[in-house]
Amino acid sequence: MSIGRILTTKIAIAVLMAALPLQFARAAESTPLLDYALSQTFESSPEDIAARQRAKDLQRTLDRHPPPKENCSKTLGASRFARMYDDLGEALDSAGDYEAAIDAYEHALDCAPRAVYLRTPLATDLMYLNRYEEAREVADEGSLADESALDLNAVVAELDFIDERWNDAIPRLRSLATNYQDDEIAAYFQCLSWLAQRASGNARPSLVSRSDPEGWPQPLLATFRGEMDEAEVAKQVDEEKSLERRREILTEALYYIGKRRAIEGDPETGRRYLATAVNLKVHYFVEYHLATADLARRRAP
Repeated sequence: MSIGRILTTKIAIAVLMAALPLQFARAAESTPLLDYALSQTFESSPEDIAARQRAKDLQRTLDRHPPPKENCSKTLGASRFARMYDDLGEALDSAGDYEAAIDAYEHALDCAPRAVYLRTPLATDLMYLNRYEEAREVADEGSLADESALDLNAVVAELDFIDERWNDAIPRLRSLATNYQDDEIAAYFQCLSWLAQRASGNARPSLVSRSDPEGWPQPLLATFRGEMDEAEVAKQVDEEKSLERRREILTEALYYIGKRRAIEGDPETGRRYLATAVNLKVHYFVEYHLATADLARRRAP
């Protein structure tokens, strides 16, 4: 064989070897769910407008019949005022005005300090505004009064997840996945538990043994079990007829699959998934805020 042919052969082999990693990289960079999300267009939610109007109406009612500025809990109408402030907080939550909602829930607690259920939305809104220590304090105080309050325990578990306190988050999330009677709600804690286990270094995370929900988010559980790929999840999302509901479940899918990509060694692609989830502006879903917190952590020095 001539030197020229030997050189030509070596060059051909080098080109082939260089192309192989590129082919694998292209396969790894396949992002069917992200591609689908970027092809969608969603209008502003009419529910936001309705929530803002409801908040204005409730505030006017409270302005016309205000509770006492001090010692609300000792007045005859304390429980009624607490319910009114709770309703106002819920409307403000729906409108995305978390600062004002926090103020409403604090007023509600002034009128009904023993109402543990009021601490859940208050702690949640504090978490949404990245006031994590305050959120944990409110949730812990409520848990002392009612250790069985699943919703409060859920807030603490989500705070543990945001803080990457995996040793605390994993058993708490698995307990929530076990104890919530609603299969759909439990499924989301299954997803978070799987991610927390994976982030802690467990190469083979396990899910709690229980029934899957009949519909969404069952496809997300299927992806964690290896029974469904990302393209199939995108197809499941696309089959949702309601545009608003499609935007909601797309936000969830982007978060859970994007977080998994980041944990499993592709942080930049994961970041793009989370950023796209945030851009869908489903601010009343915890996944929106988990994605926001994750992106903020990445930007922090």
